[in-house]
Amino acid sequence: MKKNVVIGIVGVIAVIVVIILFSVNKKCEVQINTKGGTIYQNQSLKCGETLQNITDPEIPGFKFVEWYDEETGEVFDIKTPITKNMKIAARYNQLAE
Repeated sequence: MKKNVVIGIVGVIAVIVVIILFSVNKKCEVQINTKGGTIYQNQSLKCGETLQNITDPEIPGFKFVEWYDEETGEVFDIKTPITKNMKIAARYNQLAE
């Protein structure tokens, strides 16, 4: 009985180690769509890091409102650590003339 428990524990530890090693070096790709505003290069970074050198994009006649996740439509805070490949896009409001 004890032998089976030890084998089970070793197996669980091995799985945890593999997950940690995979996570540490995993890259996340972020596609950035400004919808015609300031152009930013897509970013490749270690998962868990945040986007770099992103400011509010500009389009004449529009005010930037927010970034959002194109897959879910949910608002995306650019200070949030990236945990998966994703596409973000800018949302604007047209200014009154």
